[in-house]
Amino acid sequence: MNLLKIAGALSIVAYHVGMPFSNSAWIAVDMFFVLAGMNLARVLDGDQSMCSYAISRVKRLGPQMLVIWCVAVVSVLAGSGSPGIMWFITVGPVFLHNLAQPFFEYTLPRDWIVGPLWFVAALMQLQLLLFGLRKMLLRARPDILLVAAVGIAISFRTLFTVLVAQNPASLPSREAALLYVLPLTHLEALILGLLIGRGALPQISRLLPLFCVLAISLVAINMARSPGEVREAIKTALGLNFSYPLGLHYAHIWGYSVIAFAAASLASPTGRLAVATEKLPLPGWTDNVFLALASLTYGVYVFHCLFLATNLNASTLLARPHAPGLRLLLFAITAVEAFLLAWVFQRMMEELKQQQWLRILARSATQGRKREYGRSRSHRGWREPLEP
Repeated sequence: MNLLKIAGALSIVAYHVGMPFSNSAWIAVDMFFVLAGMNLARVLDGDQSMCSYAISRVKRLGPQMLVIWCVAVVSVLAGSGSPGIMWFITVGPVFLHNLAQPFFEYTLPRDWIVGPLWFVAALMQLQLLLFGLRKMLLRARPDILLVAAVGIAISFRTLFTVLVAQNPASLPSREAALLYVLPLTHLEALILGLLIGRGALPQISRLLPLFCVLAISLVAINMARSPGEVREAIKTALGLNFSYPLGLHYAHIWGYSVIAFAAASLASPTGRLAVATEKLPLPGWTDNVFLALASLTYGVYVFHCLFLATNLNASTLLARPHAPGLRLLLFAITAVEAFLLAWVFQRMMEELKQQQWLRILARSATQGRKREYGRSRSHRGWREPLEP
């Protein structure tokens, strides 16, 4: 799982910097939805209240978001704001900025600061929704739950297409991007992760080749049916080019289901990939390294957009067309900077928590000494003197 988290974070960075052969790397986001569903499965059986769960999620996702929010405020005060940044400042603190995208259009590179953060809001909304329905989720049979999730997600995407598009078969790019950032679009991925976390789908990893072949076949057929795009169809068939956003020949309706199942079969801890990875003859210290890097992946996802927006990764010099070597260097610089910033931020948070616990312990010790002193005086019969 640690390797999957690291590979997923690096895939998203590669896609955003435009590294060669990374056109389909954006689908790694659905793998993170699957992993989040597996984590959600661990808390559904507990007695945690909805309020305490929401607070725990804010504590987990909020600190990095607060950093980006402060940077967004500074950019606005410095005169470099945009409608997207203003909307993020307004609704970002309540994790609703993904729902504000119909009201503005991204202006790059400034909006790189907030653009990828739709995932954080959509994940929070889905997790709270499913946690609120946990009693029903725990009682439902896994097969019925999975069929219901697929049916609800496909129905939602179909309804969205009917409402916003003149031709349901092809969704314009802006509307397709709006569909992508909505939480119910990724419902299957989170439910699949939930079922895997509960041990209900132990054999799903065996279906990974089937899902990959299905994805390649459907995309190739889709592109081949498009007039004047035969070359692109061949390229797509060879490279599994799920171009972002899905919106061609009903791909926005069925494509996310295929991606969710492929991501779930890849992330299954009982799959052949996971078992083979566990059997690799690696030194013992590599486990600690992978664990440390995996703990930084959320920070990498959030913080890498800062370097894209501010050109601190030298993107102006390196982001040149037809220069794959420079793009690879740009990817390496951005990834290293993001991991370093995530590590520094993690260390700062750990220090703050340690200082907070030290203050709490010191306060508790002081109160304990006061109570002990009071009991000792009372035992000796000591009384406060009367006021004159």
